[in-house]
Amino acid sequence: CGQREANEEDDNDDEMSQAEEPPAARMIPPSNKPLTEMTNEELFENARELEECGRITVPQFVRRQTNWHALRAYTKLYASDPIYACVPKLHRHLQLTVEEFTELFRKRGQPVLFYFDNLRKLGFNMRSFTIDELQEIFPFDPVKDKQIQYTANAKVSQEFLDLGPAIYNFKDDQKLVKNGAKRSFPRNMKVKPSALSKLGVQLPPLILNGEVGAYQSPSLWFGSSTSPTAFHSDCCDNFVLMLTGTKRFTLAPPTDWHNLTPHCIGKHKNLCYANVQDPSDPSTNVAGLNVMTVDVNPGQVLYLPSGTFHHVANQGATLMTNVWTRSRETLGIISCNRN
Repeated sequence: CGQREANEEDDNDDEMSQAEEPPAARMIPPSNKPLTEMTNEELFENARELEECGRITVPQFVRRQTNWHALRAYTKLYASDPIYACVPKLHRHLQLTVEEFTELFRKRGQPVLFYFDNLRKLGFNMRSFTIDELQEIFPFDPVKDKQIQYTANAKVSQEFLDLGPAIYNFKDDQKLVKNGAKRSFPRNMKVKPSALSKLGVQLPPLILNGEVGAYQSPSLWFGSSTSPTAFHSDCCDNFVLMLTGTKRFTLAPPTDWHNLTPHCIGKHKNLCYANVQDPSDPSTNVAGLNVMTVDVNPGQVLYLPSGTFHHVANQGATLMTNVWTRSRETLGIISCNRN
């Protein structure tokens, strides 16, 4: 599989509120029981919702020349073990291991929402920020300091990235300003983790075969309520890490491919836009979709298996980083089910 092409802005307005980090879930005494042996009530904050929403409907596989290369694998997997028709939300007090994450979610192609706190025993120390905190970390005076514009879809190699102008430009949920390839705040900017050291950005330690070579470079996304991302799917497993504000994701599984008749672009045809811009719009009329909606708040991670369709609406000013997998880890359902 080729890597995902960094061209999400080419044909669409860009993606991406200041919100308090969600309160901790009702504290439950720690358990020595492995997560793989827990009940839904022990695992998930929304266990009752999961029971009510049930499982997705999996269409029969139809061989077509325009199929995504992994569609047959997903159809076979989901037909034998359908994923939930809504997104599971892990209890905040639980501590994930790589093996448990692989067995419960990545191996099954199951999207899941969890907390930075669920990864603390794996050495993960990322935190969320308010906009005021961001302005303290990256100060900017519009009278004294030089305004900076950021290149869309850029790959940044420097060890430090000045985000002061970007934070000033989006802090009150301002509209993204475009000037050719330049933007008033970064959009899909690929950076070294070291360039974001002031934000403490780390790669999520959740790949069974280790982090080296398993991830692409992190991407940095600023956003406002006027810059949604159209309904699309990516080539690779995706970890969305929310730093500031709230994003609303509307999802559909890869097996909804035929109903969405995607148009794929890029060198490797890895970025696929569905035939609807926003599946949550009441005027959208596509039969047979397995639509699910989830809000991602500061200090939370959303795992999206490769090929999962997603529309993103920012609930005000937002800042997130995400990482896609690469190489043999591009598709978790393949790399985790080699036997």
